[in-house]
Amino acid sequence: MQAMSWIDQNLTYDHINASLQADANHALSQRRGHCSDYHGLCATLGRAMGYPTRVTYGLSLYPKNSPSHCKMEAFLPPYGWVSFDISETQKLVKSIQSSNDFTPQQQQSLTTAARQRLRSGFRENSWLLLTRGTDYELAPPASKPVRIVRTAYVEADGAALPEPDPANSSQREFSWMTSHRYTADRP
Repeated sequence: MQAMSWIDQNLTYDHINASLQADANHALSQRRGHCSDYHGLCATLGRAMGYPTRVTYGLSLYPKNSPSHCKMEAFLPPYGWVSFDISETQKLVKSIQSSNDFTPQQQQSLTTAARQRLRSGFRENSWLLLTRGTDYELAPPASKPVRIVRTAYVEADGAALPEPDPANSSQREFSWMTSHRYTADRP
């Protein structure tokens, strides 16, 4: 829990300056990143403290710019693998605290509830698990080690193709997003 609190207090969510590789070194040196950097660092700190941990990747089942999302799991007997989501909790708390819809007392109560939910671990019914862990041996073998698989790992003629990043508005290769009733949120 101390590792999650430290990450929440010391990292800034930044999708542009992110490793996209669950890179603890990037998160620690830059003090920023996106969900995989947060959870890669938390998993590393958890393992250093003796807890079995891993990052997981899945897809959000509701429309958003980037459908893939990373979480961290820790093995906590007798419960088994418990999921934690530091980056989304941090974004939720910032949204609550910046909202004019709540009184200061309501903001405090909602912030406390969000952080308690984080510490309790949680499952959500709007996220579909795709991968667990890091450093994959793919079949057929990839031309180089594959750290994580966010959505798809694709090679052509032995060269890895750039991984799609639907949330990066300046990226111009193929990407995708889940969409039920699509409304653009930027030009």
